[in-house]
Amino acid sequence: MPEHVYPPVVYDDFERIPSSLPPLDKDPRTSRRFAVVLDCEMVGVKGGASELAQLCVVDLLTAEVLVNSLVEPTKQVVDWRTKYSGIRANDMMLAIRNNRALRGWKEAQMELSKYIDSNTLLIGHALQHDLKALHLIHYRVMDTSIMTRLAVSQECIRSWSLKTLCAELANRAIQNHGAKGHDCLEDTLATREVFLQCILQPEELERWASKRLVEEQVKALARKLEKSLRAERANSQAVGRTVSCDEEEDYYESEVLHWSDIAEDMGWPHPDTGYDPWSD
Repeated sequence: MPEHVYPPVVYDDFERIPSSLPPLDKDPRTSRRFAVVLDCEMVGVKGGASELAQLCVVDLLTAEVLVNSLVEPTKQVVDWRTKYSGIRANDMMLAIRNNRALRGWKEAQMELSKYIDSNTLLIGHALQHDLKALHLIHYRVMDTSIMTRLAVSQECIRSWSLKTLCAELANRAIQNHGAKGHDCLEDTLATREVFLQCILQPEELERWASKRLVEEQVKALARKLEKSLRAERANSQAVGRTVSCDEEEDYYESEVLHWSDIAEDMGWPHPDTGYDPWSD
């Protein structure tokens, strides 16, 4: 299974997960997992930075919830980002008062390290942000954002949101709680589901990616043609002539590629999958 590599980033306070966990007889409640899925929620702190405020971790194979805890930020919070994080100041204060919150990213890192070592596969969506929030360096990672982007095309620069991927690949709606914001555990389980769909249903992933590729190519063509028309307008204005509506319609009629043109160029229906883009 290929793994994703992020550009190396060096921070003085970042830690590497150790190569092995303590013997189980020291803490029989913990053991290294083959692969875990994680998601973090962050809040805005003084100075304009983001800091970890919630950590969720589930076992990839069993969906067992290993960690689901708020994390007390180490700096003053200036924006709880509730619309996205789902975290409110009162919830955090209550968790701290009842000793149910992890104390800062260092304790969250320690909690995570009960279940993983350097050989554990970490899975997430846009995982680089979660690793940064955890101040963590880890080399075995799989990112659903990268998986799906590369499935569309090696040259694709766009990525799709977890909400979109979950709806289109797993047929499940998430992040529909309105002003309550995201649910960190829901997002973690959704990431697991999308990952498993990508791994266990490669034909479905290929069909999805084929449709997205056509859409992205159409958008790119539309942008190119719009840019050409703007240049034509600018040239016409430079010589004191305006482009009429009829000329504009003739331009688009002669220049715009239709679905059939793209399909012919791309060899649809696909010779392997048989997918036909206008059969949906």
